[in-house]
Amino acid sequence: MMIAGFEVPHLHIHVAPAWTMTDLDFSWAAQATDKELDAAAQKLRTALRELGFTHAVPPRP
Repeated sequence: MMIAGFEVPHLHIHVAPAWTMTDLDFSWAAQATDKELDAAAQKLRTALRELGFTHAVPPRP
């Protein structure tokens, strides 16, 4: 886990595969499309609901 000191007035979680600190270097990363981000968000919502966290997942868009 990494805790960064950014000024963000809310809690959010970044889900990213990382096995070493160099995996956290995002300077090489490509920008995802809105469609790709929406699909990933839906997969996360579905998984959280299936795990019993329905109360913590916003309603379906």
